[in-house]
Amino acid sequence: MKKDDLVFFCCPQCKSELDLPTPSTVKCLSCGQTYPIIDHVICFYTPHNEINDKIIKTNHNWSLQFGKFFPVTLSLLENNYGFYGRNAFYKFSGLDSNTFTNKIIGIFCGGSGREAYHVCQASSQKVIVLDIGEHIFTLPNLLRNFMDKLILVRCDLSKSPIKKSSLDIAICDHALQHIPHQKTIFQEIFSTVKATGIFSCCVYSFENNFIMVYIIEPLKKVLSFMPPHGLFLLAIFPALALYLLTMILIIPLSKLFPSISHLIPFKDQLSEWWAHGFKKFWEACFDLLHAPISYHFKHAEMVEMANTTNAEVTKLINTNSSLWTMVVVPKNVTND
Repeated sequence: MKKDDLVFFCCPQCKSELDLPTPSTVKCLSCGQTYPIIDHVICFYTPHNEINDKIIKTNHNWSLQFGKFFPVTLSLLENNYGFYGRNAFYKFSGLDSNTFTNKIIGIFCGGSGREAYHVCQASSQKVIVLDIGEHIFTLPNLLRNFMDKLILVRCDLSKSPIKKSSLDIAICDHALQHIPHQKTIFQEIFSTVKATGIFSCCVYSFENNFIMVYIIEPLKKVLSFMPPHGLFLLAIFPALALYLLTMILIIPLSKLFPSISHLIPFKDQLSEWWAHGFKKFWEACFDLLHAPISYHFKHAEMVEMANTTNAEVTKLINTNSSLWTMVVVPKNVTND
């Protein structure tokens, strides 16, 4: 952490300027609140002060997923055909690699390291990664080759420390649906981009998501009594079923009939999992079962969020027929 990096931050409590009195402490110049720097991570989040049970559970469950059960590895990130690879990242974000050149990037809920890895490889200038979970402490090792341009921040996005109009690009990928008050957080993230900035958001879609909306979500309520370790074991069974379905049916049909393979339900999504092997199916099923909050956005809600935030939609795509990829910019600004 360098003192010059504080230009992007303000005190999450009073929104005042910050200082770096010691290499391991950030201090607010107004209210005097101090925030520790632990293992290269600025910690603006204090779990013992959190009163929202769902946020506490979210923090705990995602930390288990990425920090213990299914840690992200370089081999996953370097597999361009899998969920964690380059191709999927650019598809989900709706952006291309040239967009990031020499830019200041904020990655909200990026503790897995997936987005940060690909953005760092795209010649970005500075990459700020924010997450509430403890798994963000794994990133100094996972992304050790990029630490010169990385700033790692543990925080609650409802109390974001990022200054308004300080980022060239903000990214929130596969995360906004798992946060309380999604529309308010959308506005908060959008406020951090400059007048010429870009906000890329990828979330669950309501449309084309019958299984998620009407089967998985009700099932989660039934299973809400189970601890994460129980859900971790339970997820093996649907994962095995999906893995066998993909092996026996989806992959062969895609190869036999490539011209019409796009008609196969969830083909793209299952193919991305397939590239990482059975463990990705297991992780994905655990992900779907444990998330304390999962909201599915309708097309009209996506447009409404942009309009309410005074943002212009430059891209809105139903990615993999189960997600919305939306790219927005401040109105009256055109980005090539």
